Amino acid sequence: MSLITCPECGHQVSSKAPTCPYCGVAIQNNIKRCPVCNGLALMDAEECPHCHAHFLVQKDEEKPGSTVMAPAAVLPQAHNSEEPAHSNQPVGFFAAVPETPASTEPPQTPASPQPPATPKKKSSPWWLLILIIILVAVGGFFYFGHQLHEATEEKDYESLHGCTEIENYQDFINRYPDSRHIESVQTRLKELQRIEDEWHTACSAQDSHKLMEFIEKNPTSVHKSMALFKIDSLDWIEADRKGTAAAYSYYIEIHEDGEYVSQAYIERDRASVREARARLDSINAAQDALRDSLAIAQSGVPAAQ
Repeated sequence: MSLITCPECGHQVSSKAPTCPYCGVAIQNNIKRCPVCNGLALMDAEECPHCHAHFLVQKDEEKPGSTVMAPAAVLPQAHNSEEPAHSNQPVGFFAAVPETPASTEPPQTPASPQPPATPKKKSSPWWLLILIIILVAVGGFFYFGHQLHEATEEKDYESLHGCTEIENYQDFINRYPDSRHIESVQTRLKELQRIEDEWHTACSAQDSHKLMEFIEKNPTSVHKSMALFKIDSLDWIEADRKGTAAAYSYYIEIHEDGEYVSQAYIERDRASVREARARLDSINAAQDALRDSLAIAQSGVPAAQ
């Protein structure tokens, strides 16, 4: 028994092994040797797996004591005009192998027939699998990126509800120019810009009535609190300019929670005292004048013309 190379898978196996333990191909009585390169090949192989020489097989009638012709490689020969005309064999030669003498060893039980080896499936090119993986990854990246973009757009649009900041609307238009909400956002932006223009006009007028009209027209404007503060300041300036108790009382009446209401109470009391003193002084002056007139009349001195 000797080790040979399996013609199918290239592993070292025993020449007496029924089949190759690695690939399952039949080994015993199924191996032939190439006369060109002395390599091993399967009996049904049409060419040598090592030198790729083609095999021709001649089958003669089995006769007792006849020589068995083993398959050999075909080699080209020059045309021989003396070759018998009745020869029908193909050009080539066959290596004659004498029959193996009977072995003195006890006969071995023939091995049970093995199922034919399953032909190997050709594997797909590795680059095709990598290409498919890359295409799937790129497609998934763009799909999930698009889904994330739409979710972010909807979230930003929801945040604009009730918003009065022009910058937020302009930022949405710049970030999502192809949004399905772009028309409604642009309409709201124009409305806010109109309110902003009216606010600047009311502020430049420095008139509390103009500011009050702005509030009545735009009750939800972000400038409402500033407009109320300006109205309070302008009314206080007007009341303090007049300096009368009635002016201070009017300010207190329309600005119960005004910025200057505490000062208005103080100034109203002071104005009331001043006005009372002024009235008293006027009364005293009138009484003094009447008294002088009576004294002159009683003394008989004609009153000065």
